[in-house]
Amino acid sequence: MDLGRHAREEQKRQRELLSKGFELRLQMCKYGKEYKVQNQAKLEQLKTELEEVRKAKEEKEAIKKLAEDKETEALKKYRDLEDEKKREQDELEMKKHQEEERNNAEDAFNELDLNMDGILTFDELQKNPIFDQNHDGSVSEEEAKFFLHMKEEMELDEFITTGWMIMKPIYTMSKVTPIPPPPEVTTPMPSLE
Repeated sequence: MDLGRHAREEQKRQRELLSKGFELRLQMCKYGKEYKVQNQAKLEQLKTELEEVRKAKEEKEAIKKLAEDKETEALKKYRDLEDEKKREQDELEMKKHQEEERNNAEDAFNELDLNMDGILTFDELQKNPIFDQNHDGSVSEEEAKFFLHMKEEMELDEFITTGWMIMKPIYTMSKVTPIPPPPEVTTPMPSLE
């Protein structure tokens, strides 16, 4: 009988263990479901926050892009204005240089036109030693005509556009370092002895 009682007690203990295990299982299931619900709520909250952050980022990027576009446009306008100003300055300098060249050419023409008739002839150039290229003491007809583009004479407008380009280096060098006149040949005086 002891044996039967002992078996019943063992059975009772087994049922209690099973009952406690089942309760523990139910608690764990309940806890798991609650934990899952909490995590799903947190996940939804994080998704919402992430979406808000994404939207804020997109808005900030759009604002940044707009600011960059405005800055780029302003810089382009500034560069365009600077380029235009530089181009105008270059044109002004070019015109000034051309005017100086024209004035220099006119001055040279007027200085070389010995009879002041408005026509520069090879005869007038022959009288100026700066055009003596072979340094023989005289300006030959060929040397003089070379500076007139192989012509007999040249008027002011033609001289400014074509003649001055050839003549300018020689003419301006003579102004910097004047060419001495050719030595005069003197004949010795006969002695009176």
